[in-house]
Amino acid sequence: MPARGTLTGTLKLEGPYASAGGAAVVALTPQAGPRRPHRPGHYTMEQLQKNFRPHVLAVAVGSTVAFPNHDVFFHNVFSLSPAKKFDLGVFDQNKSRDVTFEQPGVVQILCNLHALMMGWIVVLDEPYFTLVEDGSRFTMRDLPPGRYRVRVWHERSKRGSATDVTIGTGTNHVSVSVLADTAPVTPPDKHGRPRSAGY
Repeated sequence: MPARGTLTGTLKLEGPYASAGGAAVVALTPQAGPRRPHRPGHYTMEQLQKNFRPHVLAVAVGSTVAFPNHDVFFHNVFSLSPAKKFDLGVFDQNKSRDVTFEQPGVVQILCNLHALMMGWIVVLDEPYFTLVEDGSRFTMRDLPPGRYRVRVWHERSKRGSATDVTIGTGTNHVSVSVLADTAPVTPPDKHGRPRSAGY
């Protein structure tokens, strides 16, 4: 088997909302040679204590996500994101509904009954990706040597960040700066109408 490389990375959050922190997704695309697609999978984003858990999911195109309700009250999961618009309707405890994500993009997950509930599903067509939760460091292993495009999505950044890196055998490192220019806000309801945090 040909020798492979490992990429360690550091994300540096800069800008007016850097202190708000948040999760990121790092994706790699080889700039030459075959591009092996990441296999779709089945994932779960729970509704628990008026939160989506996990807060962020990174999934391959074609993946299916289940949204089980573990609270003792109703939820109404929906998204208005261009990459995937859906409305699962109102359902109660111990019920679950699924959504399949057919195209790449960032999907904001919301609840129409609880304004402060917010999650993200980052749907990717890159062959390699990883989730970075509440931190700045990541590691990606078993990478064929070569030149790669590194793309970073961060929930506090409008455009994320991108850079190039050459990966050789052994351990390689990259440092990426991300502009945190997105303020925490209360999202609209499923009809696009504004709502307050107390809704």
